[in-house]
Amino acid sequence: MIKDIAITAATRVLLVLAGLVSSVIVVRLLGAEGRGVFFYWSTIAGLAVQLGNAGLPSSNTFYLARNHHLLPPLAANALVCALLVGLAAVLLLQVWPRPDNDSHFVLVFATGVLASGGLYYLLGVNLLAALQRYREFNVFELLNRYVAVVLIGIVAFVWRSPEATLVGAAIASVAVCIPLFFRLLSLSSPPTPPSFKLFVEGLSFAFRAYVATLLGFLVLRFNAVYLEWIAGSKILGEWSIAAQLLDAIGILPTAIAVVLFPAMLRSEAPYQHMRTNLRLAALAMLAVCAMAAALGRLAIVILFGAEHTGAYTMLLAGLPSSFAIGLLSVVSQFLAAIGFPWTIVAIWAIGLAIEILISVLVVPELGAIGAMIALSSAHVTIFLMAWGLAYRLRHAVPQPVHPSPDGSDAS
Repeated sequence: MIKDIAITAATRVLLVLAGLVSSVIVVRLLGAEGRGVFFYWSTIAGLAVQLGNAGLPSSNTFYLARNHHLLPPLAANALVCALLVGLAAVLLLQVWPRPDNDSHFVLVFATGVLASGGLYYLLGVNLLAALQRYREFNVFELLNRYVAVVLIGIVAFVWRSPEATLVGAAIASVAVCIPLFFRLLSLSSPPTPPSFKLFVEGLSFAFRAYVATLLGFLVLRFNAVYLEWIAGSKILGEWSIAAQLLDAIGILPTAIAVVLFPAMLRSEAPYQHMRTNLRLAALAMLAVCAMAAALGRLAIVILFGAEHTGAYTMLLAGLPSSFAIGLLSVVSQFLAAIGFPWTIVAIWAIGLAIEILISVLVVPELGAIGAMIALSSAHVTIFLMAWGLAYRLRHAVPQPVHPSPDGSDAS
């Protein structure tokens, strides 16, 4: 497992580098305001993925990791779900009130395509991870990010508009989904049609995971939308620079979480498994956060330009958030492996309420720094409560459930 974690972590480093290159390209070619427009609509696409995934990323992994024969119907369900979410996003966003933007339809259509491609990609690579095909998982992760970097860079350089750049991101998303579709098709022997019965069978687990994941996304991105409303696209663009760097800090915990979940589903002592990896993640996160505090200003100047050094203060305010969510990604794998208790959903709801309350109180006065303070407060609270819950349930083991495509027990 250490080798899988190391390879996945190395892949995450390359993904972070790609993300930074993409951000640098967008900021330098489109400016802070153009970056803000692009970030806003790509966040809307991400929200559509979270709203429309129906908990399938977690439930698919939960079931497929213990019964590989479920791949054909799960892969078919993933495609149908992604297409429906993309269509729904276009229809709903078409009436989204943006009277100040003449390119509203282009933004809406590109956002819908980006949502559809993003959801299929998310579901598809999770299936590869559940099958413990980590090499293929990492290859697709790199392909997904670097195809996007190339197309975003070309489009932003040629057209210099956030609308065209969003279209480029949407095309990149679809381009990566095509080989992913054919790879899953080749593994699904023989392929089967979608299974609504299997979808219903997993609803109990999926719904809990869905609500918790949605709340987690809202905690992470609530202030992106709130800042755009309160302060405008330029301030949001500055905030997104700090947010990008904070995302980069969580490389190792994310890599651990990807490998840890399927392993925990087969472990007789999942809590001990989690605790060992949590120590590793905590030490790594302390070192990386200290490095970010020491070198963050210089990194921002080199990558984005001296005019964006205001993002450094936002970065410092957001470091507790990055540290907490990095450890939370490890603890969450244990809670998911034992069946995703409803308490974790309540914990995320409390965290979101805390963030909204603090944001309303401090963002009008402190702006983007206040948004980071609210984010850090929420994530630290959520981690501490989730850690306490994991300790209380430390003797629990994964549930022995193996549904078959027709909804019967295959154990």
